[in-house]
Amino acid sequence: MKRIVLLALTLAGATGCFRTSGLNRYQPDMYSVDQEVGMGREMSKEIDKEVTLLRHHALTQLVQGIGQRLLAHAARPEFKLYPFTFRVVDSSEINAFSLPGGPVYLNMGLIEIAETEDEVAAVIAHEMSHVAARHATEQMTALQVSQLAMFVALSAVGGISPAALEGTRLGYILGVLRYSRGMETEADSLGLELMDSAGYGRRGMLAMLRHIEDERRAEPVLLERLLSSHPMPDQRLAVVAAQVPAADEDGGARRESAAFARTKVLFVKD
Repeated sequence: MKRIVLLALTLAGATGCFRTSGLNRYQPDMYSVDQEVGMGREMSKEIDKEVTLLRHHALTQLVQGIGQRLLAHAARPEFKLYPFTFRVVDSSEINAFSLPGGPVYLNMGLIEIAETEDEVAAVIAHEMSHVAARHATEQMTALQVSQLAMFVALSAVGGISPAALEGTRLGYILGVLRYSRGMETEADSLGLELMDSAGYGRRGMLAMLRHIEDERRAEPVLLERLLSSHPMPDQRLAVVAAQVPAADEDGGARRESAAFARTKVLFVKD
């Protein structure tokens, strides 16, 4: 009985520590912005050991330039809370991801299929929006609370087996890496808003989603990692299309740069 009471108090204490800052002010989050930033830095160190980063000057200038432009023009103050970094991974997989606190990773495969700078900006803006909306730590908070509740229930019937502990750990990891459809939709919407602020055309996000969908149909295996943490692109196309004015469909605002043109010439394969 004492053990059950202790675990129940732990659960109550955890929920009492929830913070409600950020874009989703009423979404429970147990982590502060400083904790997010520290967590992201440590996770980034580990990822940098596991992947091959491309450090070519023109490529770095392109991606970091787009990211910094988006950040400088962000209308929402939540974006300004994070020291964003932008890296390119030497991989042909069509994928991108962000870590809590600001690290953003973009696979070369996405740059290769992009036809305009707006399309690259769309990917970066989407990932930055996951960070500003605190999606990773919201996921972590929900999973931690559910685990504590499970521990209380299991203790009431005789304790927790090692197998049960391993199962909850695995579920935690898989859950953090997989955003909900609602989170992806929010990141798309915030990303479009961020693109507007920085002078990029909304059509870029729609075009990129169409490229990804075409790649999925042609070579589904290339998208396995992307689709493990993102909804299928055709599920997002209609939602994004509804937010792109008809004028943009016919062309709309487009931002190009010498850096993008140089990168396409140097890196894109025939």
